[in-house]
Order: sequence, then C-alpha cells, then structure tokens
Amino acid sequence: MHPSFKGLDPHKLGTHKFPFVAALRCKEAGLTDEQAEQLIEAEEDLMPRYFKPGEVWEAVCSAYSSSQKTPATPKWPAVNKVKQQQVIAENSHATVTTLQQCSPESVQQEPWEILVKLFPGDPLICVSREFNSGTDTQLMSVLTNKLSRWVLKTASFIVPSSMKKRKGKTMNGRLSDRSLDNTGPRQHIVVEIDDKTITKDQQVAILNHLAQFAPLVMAVDSGNKSIHGWFACHNVDENRIRDFFSLAVSLGADSAAWARCQLVRMPNGIRRFKDDRGSRKQSLIYFNPINRRMGSPLALELKLNTI
Repeated sequence: MHPSFKGLDPHKLGTHKFPFVAALRCKEAGLTDEQAEQLIEAEEDLMPRYFKPGEVWEAVCSAYSSSQKTPATPKWPAVNKVKQQQVIAENSHATVTTLQQCSPESVQQEPWEILVKLFPGDPLICVSREFNSGTDTQLMSVLTNKLSRWVLKTASFIVPSSMKKRKGKTMNGRLSDRSLDNTGPRQHIVVEIDDKTITKDQQVAILNHLAQFAPLVMAVDSGNKSIHGWFACHNVDENRIRDFFSLAVSLGADSAAWARCQLVRMPNGIRRFKDDRGSRKQSLIYFNPINRRMGSPLALELKLNTI
C-alpha cells in the first residue's frame, strides 16, 4: 500500500468509502486530483471488491471539493462469514441456471420492455451510458418510443427508482440529471454480492435466501463477476428497508447500493470494458415483475438478532 494511505484498512472502510478517505489524504499532501485517482486505482487488488467504473474519480471529486470528513452514512454490519457460508450451503440448489429456468417471464426481452413493467405509468427514469457520463433523465414514454429505444439498448446503467424531477442539485451545488435531490422514493433495493471469492452460483444462493424477506423482482448478470438482485421495496418504511439491507450487507452485499441515486446495471444492456475485452451483454437471469404489484413483505418485522 502507498505510504500516503498508511493506517487505512480497506476491509474496515469498505471499497466504497476507502477512495474518499484516501483522496482526503492526497488532498492534504498537496497532490492533484489526477495523481490521487492514479494512486487510489493502484490499490484495487487490496480492496474487498473491484472498483466500479468511475467510482474512484467520483470519490476524488467529492473529496477535493469538500472540507468535510467522511459523509454520513448508515453503519453497516461486517460480513458474517459463518452465516454467509451456512446460507450458501442451505441454498446450494439455487444456481444461475435454476434461477433462469424458473423465471416467470422471458429473460430475452428488450430493455424497454423490461422497464415499462418495472415502472408502471409514465415516470421519469434516469439512465446512463457510462457511470459518470451520458446520464439522461427522461419520461418513460420518451425513452421507450421507437426512435429512442436504442438509448436503453446501449445504456449500461439505470437508477432503480423513478425520479421526481428532471434535474436536481448535487452535493457540490451543480445541476445534474442524477442526484439525491431529484431521486424519488425507493422502489427497488439492489443487492450486489461483489466479492471476488463468491461465485455467481453462490451469489444466487444468497439472493434466494434474501427472497424470504422481500420479493425478488429481477436478477441481472453484471457482465463481469457479479449478479444484481432487485428486491421490491415500494411504499415500505425506510427503517424496514434498512433492516433488510443490513441483512444483505452481513451476507456480503455491497453497501454502496444503499444510495437512492446509485446507478446499477441495466438489464440486457451493454457493459463496456476499457481493455481488449470489448463489451458484453448484462444478461437478465430472472424476471418476475408481478411481484412488485403484489406488495412487499418487508413490512413484516425482521428478527435481526438471528443474523
């Protein structure tokens, strides 16, 4: 680890918070933002998971434009490895293949067909071609008309809840198509087990376990190493959603997905790599949109003392 980051433990801070704290160190040392990004990116192999596209640069920008210490976020539990392995063993029958086979709806649908079922009516939807560029918030009717469907087909990311206005103010005070200010109430909470040591089949086993507590609406292959599980949480008290997400984090879920405006992988969208791997489809594995309209069991009390 670089000397500037002495004393910073990636496993205690987590992959999402480490870049921000490390960037503050770089700022104090008089380094430029570009130098900070390069130094932090070089620490990726020490992280609990790989950095997301643009994640480090976004953290550096936040640190260099703020005099604050780390931003206030909920305190998430540490990964309970014993419980995690127990859950994986008990749900070993749940694999990528079996999950795909039991999907109530076809997993070969176009992105626009999927979104109109996930977000009924004509809400504002935020999509993005890349993590930090090409972000656009438009009415569903605009994004899904025949002339615009290519935007969704080539998009890599989407905010998993609808937006309440076209633009909002970021923490830095600039107007943006994607911010907490213009993101509406939670409709889906996304669980991503982005751990290098957990296989995709094992991730599906964890999602299958979590489906006891909230309806699993969708599962999406990131096109790389992880599976994203979308769970319905519309009209559910925020504290109950936090209880569910704490359970997910204790089983290895990435806490970065807690932010309401966090971008997640577009189902059947395109993932682009910076290296010679080119691009891959972010394949839909499971799709059960009717679960969303049935209501969420998250309203039930979770017995978190058993975790």
